[in-house]
Amino acid sequence: MVNNSFMRKKAFTLLEVIVGVILLTLVMLSVTNISVASRKYLYHSRARLAAANLGRMFLDPLQMEVRQDATDFNLPNCLNSGGTTHCPSPATVDTTINRITYLTTYMMNTVAGLPLRRVKITVHWTDV
Repeated sequence: MVNNSFMRKKAFTLLEVIVGVILLTLVMLSVTNISVASRKYLYHSRARLAAANLGRMFLDPLQMEVRQDATDFNLPNCLNSGGTTHCPSPATVDTTINRITYLTTYMMNTVAGLPLRRVKITVHWTDV
């Protein structure tokens, strides 16, 4: 007498193989999607950090060299002639870091009615 239950458990059916392949494909696609999304997030975070450091690069000299009673600025693209400083408004500087080009724009103006000056720095870049 042949045991039929033993013969049926010996191999997978075609339906079981197809369901297994589909499940494996779904798992692999989700892992790949998570990997791609995390890589984009990391890339964008590094670009934001570089942009913040570029903005700080323009602000640090001001903090050390400009006082409220002084009238001179020592920023890039500023022309100092005869004690007066002329900075084109807005002034732009291109910087490339890790194959990303950052366009830094800074604008200087005075606060109306007060002996204060304001500097606004904007850093633009394009995500790849």
